[in-house]
Amino acid sequence: MECANNDCQSLWIDPRPIEQELFKAYASYYTHAAAIDDNAPHPFGQLKHHAFRLATSVIKHFYGQKAERAQLKLLHLPAGQGRHLLEVGCGGGERLQLLTRHGWVVDGQDVDEKAASNARNKYGVPVHCGKLEDLSLPPSSFDALVLNHVIEHVSDPASLLRKCHTLLKPGGILAMATSNAASFGLATFGAAWMALDVPRHLQLFSMKSMEQLVSRAGFKEIRTWTSAANASRVAAGSLAILRNGRFAVDLEIGDEIRWEAMRFQQKAIARLRKDPNSGDDILIHATR
Repeated sequence: MECANNDCQSLWIDPRPIEQELFKAYASYYTHAAAIDDNAPHPFGQLKHHAFRLATSVIKHFYGQKAERAQLKLLHLPAGQGRHLLEVGCGGGERLQLLTRHGWVVDGQDVDEKAASNARNKYGVPVHCGKLEDLSLPPSSFDALVLNHVIEHVSDPASLLRKCHTLLKPGGILAMATSNAASFGLATFGAAWMALDVPRHLQLFSMKSMEQLVSRAGFKEIRTWTSAANASRVAAGSLAILRNGRFAVDLEIGDEIRWEAMRFQQKAIARLRKDPNSGDDILIHATR
């Protein structure tokens, strides 16, 4: 469903899945999987694969995508300098490891015990398992909270953000990323846009509706912007859905789709220059 208010532009599933049944949609989710080995043989051959990687690396460097993707992984947070951070919905823990290398003292949270166990075992990071609202974490105990593509998965995003507000120290940073309901990708691929991800994504927000939600939770100094840095990744999945009726994992996506996705990336960057609201990802920074 799409909100009738043009200033909102939010999307949501109707009818919504029963909350108690949502776990079934995550039985084979990517947070359970082992990391892809970039050195493993590829269906289209090692030589072709390395040629593609080299060409796309040059393109990404030229357009500044490498630097922006690196910042996206950190959700544009500064160096931690020993400060304490909680990642809500940390999944397999890859981002927690990265944030540790950038000076943050980290904790994670996830509702999925299998994903939490993967994070603990592989990266040695502390992860609390359970809904954030049900955990006995002390108020005002974190300098930063990170939610990377989490808010679209939860049944009550307003309640989750209010809980985040209580866990942050005064002046602490909330850093979020979420898929953009007003994106160029959705306008291009429609129902095949990979970021719709039904039924796991219960709702998608626009920048305006996201700002309103964060503000109502008590946050201030709210800054939002969109990014097209990952547009080729989302486009590759969307093209696979268009051609195959489903999203295939990365190794199953052929080089023809990859090249087409890279061409879409350049279109998305050009569109973003004209329309700052059109990126696939919304980024949000706010303070308590």
